[in-house]
Amino acid sequence: MARLNIFGTFADNFISFAGGNPGALNTLFELQKEAKDRTALFLLTLDRMELYESHLYMLWNDCCNRDIKKVIKILELYEREIITQQDIDERIKNVGYGRNFDDLIKESEEIKKMNNEILKVSSKSNPNAVAGAIAGLITEDKKTELQAIGAGAINQTVKAIAIARGFVAPLGIDLITIPAFATVVVEDQDRTGMKFIVKGIK
Repeated sequence: MARLNIFGTFADNFISFAGGNPGALNTLFELQKEAKDRTALFLLTLDRMELYESHLYMLWNDCCNRDIKKVIKILELYEREIITQQDIDERIKNVGYGRNFDDLIKESEEIKKMNNEILKVSSKSNPNAVAGAIAGLITEDKKTELQAIGAGAINQTVKAIAIARGFVAPLGIDLITIPAFATVVVEDQDRTGMKFIVKGIK
């Protein structure tokens, strides 16, 4: 059940989220110190995750070794749907099951760095992760390019572009996509694939 009171003060919400757990309260103070004016947004995210009391403390203490910047990174990736509710439930609520947060963070950073501004998408690419990379590049540079070979990869690319459109919409940005054929070098061989030039407009 949601605990966030949008009309309450930070103190009221901290007490509600911590539920008497001093570790959880300390986590929230550290979050406020680091996040500053973004604290309210992160409280909303924690509420969606249903992380309160001991589970909130476990996120900071057990999963992030008391690194509040890592906690913030996890919250941001959750908002971008790269880290899912299942990941949260398995890692925190079921104590240690599921995928390691370090691996998920590393995965997202690798996608962001994919060949500078050219994102190479495969049939196994996570559309949410690729969408996050598109959104990041669009908000910074207003343009990016995706390359895909094969029906599966093209399918994931189209999904990613659709998801990315939702990510940038709150910023007043819409996406224009220009598809074209492209020759892509794979293992020293030329292969015909598709490229999608994605531009952001306001």
